[in-house]
Amino acid sequence: MHPTLASIEPQFAQILCSQPTGELRQCTPLVNDALREQATQGEHLLVLAQAGDLGPMRPPRCTPDQSLWVIALPESFTGVLVSLARALPAIANCLTRDGLHCTTFLEWHTPTAGVSTPVCLLDQDGRWTDWGELLILFLTPSRAVLSAAPCDENFIGGLQGAQAASGPNYNPYRLWTDAELDAAAADAKGDAPKRLTFELGDTLNGLKVLDWRRDEKAYAPVHGLQARPDA
Repeated sequence: MHPTLASIEPQFAQILCSQPTGELRQCTPLVNDALREQATQGEHLLVLAQAGDLGPMRPPRCTPDQSLWVIALPESFTGVLVSLARALPAIANCLTRDGLHCTTFLEWHTPTAGVSTPVCLLDQDGRWTDWGELLILFLTPSRAVLSAAPCDENFIGGLQGAQAASGPNYNPYRLWTDAELDAAAADAKGDAPKRLTFELGDTLNGLKVLDWRRDEKAYAPVHGLQARPDA
């Protein structure tokens, strides 16, 4: 094997804390609200918050105003929660079923499961890439795992490269023929009106995004693009 390649080790996010969720629900309103919302709606949620909202769970290395994402998932994800927390977020461009739109997603994968959210919705969180790391709390009703993934030059470069070919920078008429777009539109006829739907794969669930600090901590849905897991 090439000596340079032999020295390359897999990269993972750093686990900062792992503990039963029940201990947090009593002292951290953010955790209680995220799990209650997830249970009520039966959806996979990504809640935009700040490290200070973690209360006693906030690591000393994290400033109170540091961006925090809370991914609240059903109990069935508990077995893969640590694996998800250790996974580095992958950057992927996905086309809508009609081929007319392209959106950049962040995805967390394990061999058997994954979650995905459009980057454009995370703009509600301000300049989250400036912190040098992605601080993420993965939650199920029985487990909480806090991790930090490096938001380094490679990540930022990949993100910028992907967005250069998505959103307003995507022009389907330069890539596809009219016949190809007509065929894609016919395939997407059953999609809900005014909703952009994607092929995310069997193991990916689209995350609904909430902003916990909006309207003085009265968390509310962030209106925008939603990924449908059964597309």
